[in-house]
Amino acid sequence: MAVDSIDISPNQPAELTRGAYPIPLTSPTTAGFLGRTERGPINEPVCVESFPEYCRYFGGHLSGGAVSAAVQDYFLHGGRRAVVVRVANRAARAKIDVPAGDDMLRLEARYPGRHEALRVSIDYERTQDDDDRFNLVVQRLSSNGARLVEDQEIYPLVSVRRSDPRFVGDVVSDSRLITIAGAIPERRPDATPPERPGASVRYIGLTSPGDDGVELTDYDVIGSDRDGTGLFAFARGPRIDLLAIPLPADKELGTTAFIAASRYCEHHRSLLIWDPPLAWQSADSAMLGARRLNFANGNVLTYFPRVRPRGAGARFAAGVTASGAIAGMLAQRDRGGIWAARGDYSLRPALTPVVDVSDAEAKALIRYGINAFVPRGGGAAKLVGGVTLGAAGFGPSFSLSLDRRRLAFFILNSIEDAAAAAVAADDPRAALLRCEWQCRRFFDELFEHGALKGKTPAQAYYLQTRHAADETAGLRFGVALNEP
Repeated sequence: MAVDSIDISPNQPAELTRGAYPIPLTSPTTAGFLGRTERGPINEPVCVESFPEYCRYFGGHLSGGAVSAAVQDYFLHGGRRAVVVRVANRAARAKIDVPAGDDMLRLEARYPGRHEALRVSIDYERTQDDDDRFNLVVQRLSSNGARLVEDQEIYPLVSVRRSDPRFVGDVVSDSRLITIAGAIPERRPDATPPERPGASVRYIGLTSPGDDGVELTDYDVIGSDRDGTGLFAFARGPRIDLLAIPLPADKELGTTAFIAASRYCEHHRSLLIWDPPLAWQSADSAMLGARRLNFANGNVLTYFPRVRPRGAGARFAAGVTASGAIAGMLAQRDRGGIWAARGDYSLRPALTPVVDVSDAEAKALIRYGINAFVPRGGGAAKLVGGVTLGAAGFGPSFSLSLDRRRLAFFILNSIEDAAAAAVAADDPRAALLRCEWQCRRFFDELFEHGALKGKTPAQAYYLQTRHAADETAGLRFGVALNEP
């Protein structure tokens, strides 16, 4: 079958390029965070654009979890958008039993965790002569026994009758706080009036508290592709450019989960920011560990040493993860374009490396694919290296440039997004022509900004459109990447 090769100039008639928009040279960098949180949906990707927004969904800092601190570091270091996936191991929901005559209306917290401090109240105001209706108020407190109300939902004039448009089982189905467990009683729940006239409304507290569960295993982190859990939950949310799996100060990612996460990032053109093993206590031990790891992957960034909050002293002697801070640094730099000059990767003053690394040690670490935090005077520290884990155990020649790798991801993702319209278009041939116009303009602009090598655009890239009636139709291109 003949295949048409179509070469389109960027200066095309308006009718050809109508509906085609230039491919942006910049796009928001999105970091994904996976791990234990204080509360919130499990195995659901939630997009947040600030740390206060994160707290509204997932609560604050959790003992036994490090996601909240990593997300906070991410936004402090310049990040603007994150996708958070909460995973748990044997977490349990809090329960509230509401009397309904001789029966019970059994409620459960929407999400597992011991920090779901819920209470409910029932009253019959405005129900008049309808003995099946009631008003339900649900509140989340800042903690069990506290008075500060963090969230509240009010469900007026709901009914226990299934035929009623205000059937409580249907109305409460969209609640962010509770679900109904078991059968709904035939009789409406008993009212919970004030303990005495003039007193405040009385509430029904937890029958049994929730539980945060136990430490995560590698299998909780990995999850299931079929069920969309763990790592695979990210597939249901926005594309992530960076992935962090922050764990508590005394924990590290298991080998099984590390390899699975690196493979996931390789498949999805993302970068895994891998927190170094606890055994890496010196530059020499880090290089020895990298050699023993015997693993090279251009989709993994690691670093040495870990960091700790300034002034924390012995509480964090082994250090905490810096993956959130590094993700924020990369996101901050990306605002000017991944193809732009390398940015400033400095730690905020609140964090400091647990080990001082000399310039000579940093150069040696970089040869093994390990980026390094080095002192830069005045108590500041800067991340140097710009390499992926491509060098680990294989010698300097295998070191992969972080900037070039991420630029390649950006180009491939941008072209893929532009080509998606061609696949779905009613007129695939015209859509392919518009897509080629978009790509050619995109490559020309990248060349003008110095992102591509060569003295002319023709030396920097080639682009060819194949139009055919079968699966051979599509775009072919190649680019020569410059070092940002």
